Order: sequence, then C-alpha cells, then structure tokens
Amino acid sequence: MKKSHKVRFQIGVMGSAGNICTRKGYKYAYEVGKEIAKAGHILITGGGHGVMEGASKGAHDFGGLVIGILPGAMKEEANKYCDIIIPTGIGFARNLMNIQSSHGIIIVEGGVGTLTEAAYAYTNQTPAVAFVGSGGTADKLAGKTMDVRELETIVPGFNAKDCVEKIVKLIKHHKVKLIKYTVDMKNNYKSD
Repeated sequence: MKKSHKVRFQIGVMGSAGNICTRKGYKYAYEVGKEIAKAGHILITGGGHGVMEGASKGAHDFGGLVIGILPGAMKEEANKYCDIIIPTGIGFARNLMNIQSSHGIIIVEGGVGTLTEAAYAYTNQTPAVAFVGSGGTADKLAGKTMDVRELETIVPGFNAKDCVEKIVKLIKHHKVKLIKYTVDMKNNYKSD
C-alpha cells in the first residue's frame, strides 16, 4: 500500500515581543497559529512571548508542531507551547535564522525586531504576508516592497485563514520559481 505524503511547509510567524504586544496582536497571532496547524504545516517563531506565544499556543491547541528559535542560550526562555526549542545564544542575529528556517512568513503586528525579520525575508526573497489590521510593522508593510529593486511584495492578508492560504500559495509558487532558477543555473554552467 502506497503511503500518501502531504507537503508540510515551515511557516514563520513574526511579530511583537511580549513587552509591546497588544491583546489584539496576541489574539490574531493565536488565530494564525491555529490555521497553520489546521492546514498541517509547521510553525516557526522566535520562541518568546507576545505574538510568538500567541501563535505557538494557537498551533499547540490544534495539534500543530511548534519550533521556537531563541535569541538567548537557555531553553527555559521559551514559551511553554514550543515543542522544539533551539537556543542560539546569538541575540537578535537569530532573526536571520527565523527567516532561513521558514519557507514563508506571516507578519502580525510587530516592532523593530519584526522589521529586521521582514528585511531579511525581503533580501532572501522569502514570501511574506502581512496581517492587515494587526497594527505595527504589519500594517506599515502590507502591499509594499522594501526598496527600489522590488524583489518581493509583502502581500496583505485580511484574517488568519486568508494569511495562511496566501502564504501557502506564495510558497508553492516560490518553490517552482526556485526550481526553475536552479535548473537554469545548471544549464548555464555546463562544462564542455
């Protein structure tokens, strides 16, 4: 009997830390985490509190797998909903690891840390969706590119389900684009 294999994407939720997260941001993050779990994907966060905890709790409550990539060196710093904890000990340089570990990201609320994650995603051409109405960085970046190169547009999402559906669609399109690019590069560098 052939076993079917569903593709599971690693979706990052980036947003406000505990000291600046609003109740609305936490609630929206919870809903996004829930939708990621319901769709069968894996949640990546910075492992802390605020939006990170809200998304983690949402995914956890609906049976999802939650990975927290911490800036600090101690596992105990993670929120209690993380299944896998990666303590980096490199401070906020770990924001790049959050992006590198994600097939795509959803931005909920957010401050300057979230802005750096959005910039890393943009530079790496990692697909991003911003939850419109959640406030902060998400509202400022929704529908925009981050510089004149226009590498990627940060796609607006209007509720949790919309954000997850859009990021999955973007990831699938992005994977096709990457495969084509890789094949083109191999063909251009064939040795005689």
